[in-house]
Amino acid sequence: MLVAVNDARRLAHALADPASVVGLDADGWTALMAMARAEQLIGTLAMRVDGLPMPPAVKAILVDARAAAEHGRRAALWEAEMARRALASVDCPIVLLKGTAFVAAGLTAR
Repeated sequence: MLVAVNDARRLAHALADPASVVGLDADGWTALMAMARAEQLIGTLAMRVDGLPMPPAVKAILVDARAAAEHGRRAALWEAEMARRALASVDCPIVLLKGTAFVAAGLTAR
């Protein structure tokens, strides 16, 4: 349990202060990436630490995470558009929730 708490703190610190990842050793990166995946924040982490020095293997994983996040963004917008079209004849407001609402509002994970 203590390991998970420390990993969660490491993730929170990395998201709040991306430069804190500079100089992490292999174990530190492993713990950070595992926690980011577990909390479904790896795409956000990838965006926050983009451009910082990191091991090539970590960089490759985070490039994929950014690509997956972009795919998710496009899919959310497509689904919202399909719902809008399907409900066009219904006289009621359409409310987008959670991630789709953020994406539709043009907000980013940064």
